[in-house]
Amino acid sequence: MAITKEEVVEWLSAQTVLEVADLVKELEEKWGVSAAAPVAVAAAGGAAAGGAGAAVSEFLVQQGIVMPVLHIGLPDRFIDHGNHSEQLRDSGLDKDGILHNIEQRLNILNLPKRAS
Repeated sequence: MAITKEEVVEWLSAQTVLEVADLVKELEEKWGVSAAAPVAVAAAGGAAAGGAGAAVSEFLVQQGIVMPVLHIGLPDRFIDHGNHSEQLRDSGLDKDGILHNIEQRLNILNLPKRAS
């Protein structure tokens, strides 16, 4: 009998963070891949300054993890009226804007855009 994605998600939800980390490490070794990221991206529905992005940075520091963090969120300026999609696009928070910001950061850090 095949296991469904829902069953896998339910099982993973019952595990501790350390157990999931051990599982990821084992899968990396088995498949010869890495889940490590050279840059953390903190995308929040609120302002880019403070909030969720700051919490991600603070957590990484507390864990002794040193890595660049790209904070993506609403700019600290007035956003013109428009529908939700237009406001996201104008703020760089739509899919293309977020990908553009990530690519810019990877270029600045001289990191590859694709996993090798």
